Amino acid sequence: MAVDRLVLIERTVDRLVLIERTVDRLVLIERTVDRLVLIERTVDRLVLIERTVDRLVLIERTVDRLVLIERTVDKLVLIERTIERLLVGAPRAKALGGQKSKVTGGLYNCDTTSSSCNRVELDNNENLNTESKENQWMGVTVNSQGPGGKIVTCAHRYQLRLFVNTPQESRDITGRCYVLSQDLTINVRSDEDGGNWRFCEGRARGHERFGSCQQGLSATFTRDYEYLVFGAPGAYDWKGMVRVEHKNSTLLEMRSYKDGPYEVGDENQLNPDLVPVPPNSYLGFSLDSGKAITKKGQLTVVAGAPRAHHSGEVVLLKKESDESSMLSPEYILEGEGLASSFGYDLTVVDLTGDGYEKTRP
Repeated sequence: MAVDRLVLIERTVDRLVLIERTVDRLVLIERTVDRLVLIERTVDRLVLIERTVDRLVLIERTVDRLVLIERTVDKLVLIERTIERLLVGAPRAKALGGQKSKVTGGLYNCDTTSSSCNRVELDNNENLNTESKENQWMGVTVNSQGPGGKIVTCAHRYQLRLFVNTPQESRDITGRCYVLSQDLTINVRSDEDGGNWRFCEGRARGHERFGSCQQGLSATFTRDYEYLVFGAPGAYDWKGMVRVEHKNSTLLEMRSYKDGPYEVGDENQLNPDLVPVPPNSYLGFSLDSGKAITKKGQLTVVAGAPRAHHSGEVVLLKKESDESSMLSPEYILEGEGLASSFGYDLTVVDLTGDGYEKTRP
């Protein structure tokens, strides 16, 4: 009897152990199920997040397209508004209210449909401790890239004042240019806009260098709008010079990277011996450019020097190389008659329709 009871107890213990193991397994299964449920919920959330991201990407692309459309519409509206407009320089116009001088020159925006012109609010300040704008001739040159583009206008007689109100007071006629947006304002977000186009400032003074630079007597854009070109006929003892600057932030967005600037006389050396005309030639008095004058695809800057050798010359300039900062002469056209001022003005045209451009002084 005792043995039977022990056997029964042993079997009961085995069953309890089996039950305990079963319970442990059930607990493990339950935990596994909980984890699976958690994983399932996580997967659902990830799927939801993925769909949300896709929607956000779609929304972002839609917004980008809407912004692009808005900008395009703005440009079209701007073109429509400006298509009947004419910009006129008036270098002897009276000063604006914020200027201390009496006669400064200015720029006018004219509506050709109503024959009315309004003064552009430009350069309306003056610090007599550092500058003089009296007879600076703002508006002596005006050029535009066309609808939607930039405008450049200059005052080639703008003066820097040094040692003001002392016996050593002196003035440098360096000149100065402004670049404006198509709405005739200065866009502070644009690298190009503003009146800081004055490269003669801070250089060696005196008429034999840059003290009578007169930058901006001529200024233009290259036909492909990649460069601004400035003439400074008073530099280097009035030999004159030409400077080409690449500064167009929109081109960077198009992954177009150019070097420069380039100068006659070399932007790094500033060597008057490299200027291809004699003193008192006024190189840079007139300007134009083309990319099919001597070689298709090559930028050629055409500059007038109306007093070179007493008859005038036109100099065709090119970038010496991508590594150099120099504009070097490729051809020089000589005037025929004494005191004819050959090169006083000029333009580049394709008269024959053969794709090559010609210079017409």
